[in-house]
Amino acid sequence: MTRGRHGSRWQDADEAEAREAALAALEKAWALIPAERPDDLPGKTNSEGVYIPDHHHFETTVWAYGADIWALLTAHPSLRGDDDLFAQLLAVVNDRAAMRGRRSFSLLFGSVKLAKYAPQIAAYVDDPDVYGHVVGTLYKMRMPDYVDQIRPHANSPSAWIRKEAKRYLAKYDANPS
Repeated sequence: MTRGRHGSRWQDADEAEAREAALAALEKAWALIPAERPDDLPGKTNSEGVYIPDHHHFETTVWAYGADIWALLTAHPSLRGDDDLFAQLLAVVNDRAAMRGRRSFSLLFGSVKLAKYAPQIAAYVDDPDVYGHVVGTLYKMRMPDYVDQIRPHANSPSAWIRKEAKRYLAKYDANPS
């Protein structure tokens, strides 16, 4: 699949072609995900003092397939109503063996139209592989029900996760501290 800003390659594809392309990308992602979660690779501490393990090659590639699917959804927003497709995308989010490759897949659910998936996405608000992305997705879903679970992330050592959590809390926390 050719990567391009906002799915430009897919603007002229019809919805059926776009759905098939999304399923093909999903199949390629599944082919890379190991049966069991591998151990973290050695990593390093970033400038914020956060230790980050190096990525397994499959994580980066799985993430890229999720980004390709995002481009398809951007070009064909009607696919956001495809429950079968989103059930299959959610299966990647649910598979911890995909590790950080799940990040782009969790972002696919960041729409009010997909708010019905909030409980399944929120289940990963404490998963260090994806929690920052989950907070952002719940914000985009406009789901106010997860303040207590998100509040601890307002003190994350990672600046971008703190920012996502504070944005969510500013909108939905009735009792800010």
